[in-house]
Amino acid sequence: MASDVFFMDLRAELKRNLFQKFDALLFAAGIEGVVEKADLFAIKLHFGELGSTAYVAPPFVAHAVRLFKGFGAKPFITDANTLYVGTRAESVSHLVTAIKNGFSYAVVDAPLIIADGLKGGSEIAVPVNMPIY
Repeated sequence: MASDVFFMDLRAELKRNLFQKFDALLFAAGIEGVVEKADLFAIKLHFGELGSTAYVAPPFVAHAVRLFKGFGAKPFITDANTLYVGTRAESVSHLVTAIKNGFSYAVVDAPLIIADGLKGGSEIAVPVNMPIY
């Protein structure tokens, strides 16, 4: 099953800044049809490891939060704990890492929720009936 992939060029232009490009990307991906008024809406991210920059910059997350709030949704930012030992192996250290990487409520204007519980054990098995190739 093929999926559409959307991307944006990260070079700012004189007449089109990165947030305008980001808006175009989100609307091309169909952002308007995703949420309804009062929906609780998860924005799943990778909060990054301490000292890395391999994550979506918090100002872009804040911009997406504003767009979803404009549609009447109630967005929150979420990530899941890691299976390996590090600063994202349990929720307390994970949230500290997220905040140090710029994902505080004051920046993104949305709550941060770790999806799989305090120690990463809040999950259920889901059967998948799919052929494996």
